[in-house]
Amino acid sequence: MSIFPSNYISASSDETGPSRYFKLGKLKDGESTTIRLCGTFVSEHAICGYSYFTMEGRPRRFPTYPKNYHDDIGLTYEGKKNNTGEKDKPSFFLSWACLRKEAEDFQIIDISQKKVREQIEAILDMEDYAIKDGEMANFYLTIKRTGAGLDTNYTVVPTLKVAAEADQQRWAEVRESIFLPALYEGGDPFGGRPAEGGEAC
Repeated sequence: MSIFPSNYISASSDETGPSRYFKLGKLKDGESTTIRLCGTFVSEHAICGYSYFTMEGRPRRFPTYPKNYHDDIGLTYEGKKNNTGEKDKPSFFLSWACLRKEAEDFQIIDISQKKVREQIEAILDMEDYAIKDGEMANFYLTIKRTGAGLDTNYTVVPTLKVAAEADQQRWAEVRESIFLPALYEGGDPFGGRPAEGGEAC
């Protein structure tokens, strides 16, 4: 009989457990993901700004373009690969709380691809597609990746459908514990909102 508990993950296993974050770059050619956006910028379930990885590989996020980042920012892919020392630049990002079908749980999706943001903007400009502050969107999005490398493309297809009552109840139970501005401070966005009167992000 094993001395390890049933939830122990073997050191030889690749299993790391479900992630609370999702990047579209994880999709492979031909794969798709289906998400329902939850909350808005007003309810602090979505943020945007600029981000980069430090020399130590830590992510940093800022609401505006950061100053004096040159000593802190990491290398480009080419700079690492070819040992040229070429520094990266901050890139724009959009992060949003969502219910992702494939994970069957609430996650934060990071969207850095301009073409994807353009498609989401166009969908949100349509009259019937809406997200009320703090609520779940009345539609879901299927995002599909085709190609690889510089030939990568993403298509975003919306489907107008109100969230199931059970999903709305689940969201109501967790929405106050999700606070995306914590990412600006390197904090845990699933750690809840700061106490009233505390420092704002």
